Amino acid sequence: MKYKSIVLLILVIILSYVLPLITNDWRFVIVVGVISGLFLSQKRKSFIISFIGTLISWTMSTLYIVSLDQNQKLLSLISQIAGMSSIILIVIFIFIPALVAGFSSLAATLIRDLVSR
Repeated sequence: MKYKSIVLLILVIILSYVLPLITNDWRFVIVVGVISGLFLSQKRKSFIISFIGTLISWTMSTLYIVSLDQNQKLLSLISQIAGMSSIILIVIFIFIPALVAGFSSLAATLIRDLVSR
C-alpha cells in the first residue's frame, strides 16, 4: 500500500509537468487530479498526494522559468502592475494549480465512492 502511494505521487509529478506542456493549458491539472483520485479510496490521502505532486512539479517548472533573464523582467513588470511582490506572485502561480489538482482528486474520490455504493 505504501508503494502504491509513492508510485502515484511520482505519476502525479510527471503528469502535472507533462500535460500542461503538451496542451499549453494549465487547467489540465484537473485531469491529473481525477486520475489520482480514481486510484485512491481515502479522501485525505487522495487530496494530499495530488496536491503535493502538483506542488513539486509546478515549483520546479516555475523556478526554472523564473530563472531565465527575460522572464525575470516580465515578472518584475507584472509585480509592479499588480502592486505585489514577485515572490507572492510566484507562490500564487504555484499554489493555484496545486489546489485545483488536490480538489479535483478529492472530487474524483468522492464520486467514485458514491458510484460504488
